[in-house]
Amino acid sequence: MSLYRLFLMRHGEAGWAKDDFSRPLTGSGRRQIKISGNWMAEKSYIPSLTLCSSSARTRETQSILRRILTVASDHQAITMDSLYDSTRESIRDALVSKSSSSDILLIGHNPGLDDFVSWMCGVDSSSVDVLFNFNTGSVCVLQYALENNAITFGSGHILDSLHP
Repeated sequence: MSLYRLFLMRHGEAGWAKDDFSRPLTGSGRRQIKISGNWMAEKSYIPSLTLCSSSARTRETQSILRRILTVASDHQAITMDSLYDSTRESIRDALVSKSSSSDILLIGHNPGLDDFVSWMCGVDSSSVDVLFNFNTGSVCVLQYALENNAITFGSGHILDSLHP
């Protein structure tokens, strides 16, 4: 069994556009991401891989973070359509597909992020409130076990978090 760290981040506050997918960050949203990025840098929470929803606001979030975090030259940032309108299953599948990376940053949306953290930590979110509430710009650091290339219910726990 291998242990991994996951940095889950919700995009910063977004403005409005003709369609949800194209919504850009607001000035407040950019400030939230700078606060979260500086916090991650201070804590040495540096990802070896970034998985990012394909929406405009998550890609803008990733761009701001990349300027703040000192990532290795071989760091990859992968944009994934499956992380837009994500569910806990699509988040889990994205992580399992990249299981060779030990410190992954995943930038996504709610309610998928809330539901995924609860599920990872062994809380049935259908019967209780979510374990972690992802406000815009929030970061949740999880440690989780990957056994037989599978992420299972209750296989993780929260190490740290920030609500900017």
